[in-house]
Amino acid sequence: MGSIVPPRNHIPPKNNESPRKGLLLADAAGFCHTDAVFARGLMSRDLPSVSSHEFASTAVALGPSVDPNSPVKVGTRVGSFGRAYRPCGSCRECRNNGDEEEGYSAYCPRAKNLD
Repeated sequence: MGSIVPPRNHIPPKNNESPRKGLLLADAAGFCHTDAVFARGLMSRDLPSVSSHEFASTAVALGPSVDPNSPVKVGTRVGSFGRAYRPCGSCRECRNNGDEEEGYSAYCPRAKNLD
């Protein structure tokens, strides 16, 4: 079995969609079974995309409305909590998702990749 080497895309970051968001630079990422399935073309996804849902990053920019008392500052190293995508927030799954944060379902059928 050969190794899978995903293509590298050097795309400049977009402006933050929300003044409460920040920009993270991924320093390290895990490559899980789902990533391998996508890389082999057995499942589709919007490309380019951010692979891995387990990564360590450094905050490189913060939106103007980020709470100044937030522990996250530019230069802070952070870890993901397993959700590197954008759920729609309005489908039945996002509105009725049990213990999950409202509007943030892990099973959103309309979720999009980070970009």
